Amino acid sequence: MENRSKLIELNHHLVPKLLIPNESEANNLWSVYNLSSYRHISLESYLLLPSYDIPFIGSSEGWLATIQKDLKITLFKPLNNTITIFLPPLFDDYKHRDSFNRFITFTPNPISNPNDFITIVIFGPLLQVAYIRPLKDDSWTHVLDPSPFNKAFVIDDILYYKDAFYGVDFYTSGLVSFEIKYDDSSYEPSLKLVGGIQTNNRNNDDDVVFDKKYLVESYKGDLLQVQRYVYMETFRVTTCFDVFKWSFDRSNWEEISDLGDEALFVGDNSSVSVDTSLSSTKCQSNCIYFTDDNSVHSNTNNPSDMGVYNLETRSVRRFNIDTNLFTRMGGRAPIWIVPNISIKNYK
Repeated sequence: MENRSKLIELNHHLVPKLLIPNESEANNLWSVYNLSSYRHISLESYLLLPSYDIPFIGSSEGWLATIQKDLKITLFKPLNNTITIFLPPLFDDYKHRDSFNRFITFTPNPISNPNDFITIVIFGPLLQVAYIRPLKDDSWTHVLDPSPFNKAFVIDDILYYKDAFYGVDFYTSGLVSFEIKYDDSSYEPSLKLVGGIQTNNRNNDDDVVFDKKYLVESYKGDLLQVQRYVYMETFRVTTCFDVFKWSFDRSNWEEISDLGDEALFVGDNSSVSVDTSLSSTKCQSNCIYFTDDNSVHSNTNNPSDMGVYNLETRSVRRFNIDTNLFTRMGGRAPIWIVPNISIKNYK
């Protein structure tokens, strides 16, 4: 656990890379961009990814997940180019292939056994939760919701934080928890409310619509909730974010207006916190870097909704990319992916 904590600390120093669909007709050719300054990105390389039917249902811990035509899920690490894992279908009906809302992985021991991990997905119109342990399970296990149907949780995001899995409810921001016993395949986990019921702060603003909640572990060790708001007219445009910190003493969310020397990265990826105090990082402190995580429902003729939100100025700046590029992406949305730290044993 000490080694794992050190590895997590190192990961907070890694700035995610941005994968953007290439203009080539080959839909599995992607461009890799680095952040070169506050809101400028520069082309680093190209990636030819394995073939897929639906890109991407998410990225987590360096893994990318795609859907095949047979509804199987493929996991691979494109920045390592080392391993590909195939997971069984979660459902039988092809029409549900677009119903994935979130993809998360958790690796109990990333040093001694980095490929032995848990995969969790949020899927379906009711945002249900299921998980699988690729090296141990042949099928998915559903996380049960004991609540009455009219009070069932609608989970918008999930995070492993301090020895437990937490989820945030889409409508109330309520924090729920559940347990996965890694060595007990017969255990049936269920959701349990921890607290934190709140109302959205911007409900009275007719022009701004609440869109998404994210959970992220701050590099300082705090549990954060990020709320995303968009303006819906001709197409979807992100206008602002609100950030809350979980108080275990009060069992409630407390709004914060300053992230200090921290930058957050949100989108279809597992949310990432980066320590900007290091001179090597090329991202701006007190900012939220975001990509369009609504690709399934996006009009392919619309520009992609991505950029940088500054918490101090409460303003959005777009990346230095030709906006005409987005209309040629064919519905393939850009996505953040975290570089992996390679662990080598020397004798």
